[in-house]
Amino acid sequence: MMIRLLVRSLLLSSMLSFQAMAASTRPIVKLSSETESYFNSRIKSCPGYSALNANIAKYYEGFKKDLNSDTTDNYNTLMFSNTVSDMKCDTGFLTEFVKLVNKDIIELHKFKLARWRQDIIDFGKKGLSASAQIAKYNEYIQLSSLKDVIKDPEVEKFIREAKIASDKRKLTCTDVINVKSPLALDKPKNQDSIGWCYAYAASDIIAHATGVDVSAVYMANDYNDNFMRNLTGEDEGGYINQVLDKAISKGVCLEKDVPSTDFTYSRQGYDIKKLMTALETFSKSYKNASEAEKKILIENICSQADLKDGLKYIFPNKSTGEIGKILDNLGSNAYRKLSLSCSKIIPPGLKNLKVKSDHGSSTFETMDKQLENGNIVGIHYNAGVFADYRDKFSSMNHASTIVGRRFNPKTNSCDYLIRNSYGKSCQKMNEDYECVNGHIWIAEDYLKYSNTLKSIIYVEKK
Repeated sequence: MMIRLLVRSLLLSSMLSFQAMAASTRPIVKLSSETESYFNSRIKSCPGYSALNANIAKYYEGFKKDLNSDTTDNYNTLMFSNTVSDMKCDTGFLTEFVKLVNKDIIELHKFKLARWRQDIIDFGKKGLSASAQIAKYNEYIQLSSLKDVIKDPEVEKFIREAKIASDKRKLTCTDVINVKSPLALDKPKNQDSIGWCYAYAASDIIAHATGVDVSAVYMANDYNDNFMRNLTGEDEGGYINQVLDKAISKGVCLEKDVPSTDFTYSRQGYDIKKLMTALETFSKSYKNASEAEKKILIENICSQADLKDGLKYIFPNKSTGEIGKILDNLGSNAYRKLSLSCSKIIPPGLKNLKVKSDHGSSTFETMDKQLENGNIVGIHYNAGVFADYRDKFSSMNHASTIVGRRFNPKTNSCDYLIRNSYGKSCQKMNEDYECVNGHIWIAEDYLKYSNTLKSIIYVEKK
């Protein structure tokens, strides 16, 4: 029992002070190759290894997960320590292992501190406060593992300047969330692998302004005048303002008629590209066919198992007979089939909207004004910021909407809420961001750094 308690004490002491850090600040611990190699080679020499090797492998992985857990119950660590004790490993082996784990944590602390120190300097030289990084820097500088770190006078200067700027920004960065029906914080649409982000952002803007849920897929198709080419990966890019202009002038389709809430064209069991090719072939044959031949052509395409389901997905509210009539009206242009899948509508107030944009020095001031007036704002930006706010070189052009703002007391930063268009996914997000149901809170200075934000687009009543 005494050995078991000693093992447990050694392991827990290596992690509790680390876990006490704020979850948003605590970095991800990955054990070094030296530590991994030492453990994997020495554990095999324990007398009870052959009988308990399956358990030790499972709980060792669990111990590593505990290091990065937001909770402190440390169940896997306790089971790991118990198993090591039961294997009758010598305490010298475990003591050395814990030393290596502590060394890994300290090295990570030093790496993170150096990175945030450089961020504070880089942001400060651009006149930005780097408030989020300063909060993390201040927490790390207090760690006993970093007690010998000498404070940098240049960093301290920028921290003082940032405090003044943050106190001033707090007065104007009031909390705003502009998400109302038919939009919802727990139901962002999903563009999947198709590059129609601009249309998804535009559809959210129209929905917010009119209270009518409109189809992003239809708006993308109408903007490009060519559905099939977009499915095959061509001409996927676009601009929010141009999509909005076209929608306001020509009308829109309802989401229920042309679904885009969870864009499954590329994930269904049927092949949508095959369907579009079949429709193109059909329209060419149909053009010069007799009336009897036309009837046979319609029956054939509506009866093929691998095309039938695709037709029903594209025309969700149409019977087979009505689909036949649509095919009869296609003529020689299969690409415009979405125009026939719904009746265009002009939602109340749509014609009274005017599209505006800003991409100059007043961009953030304009965005704040729109949010404070209850509006949402479309943005064109470099999505590389989601992986790394230091990203200066990637050109991951993306479009989304900003639907909220808050002052974050933990980081002393003004944050904006980006509504993305990949459903509820929060994958591939930097650990510094708070992401909930596909909505990402991101600090104002991250959007300003490296000119991440390119332009904003919004609508106002004429």
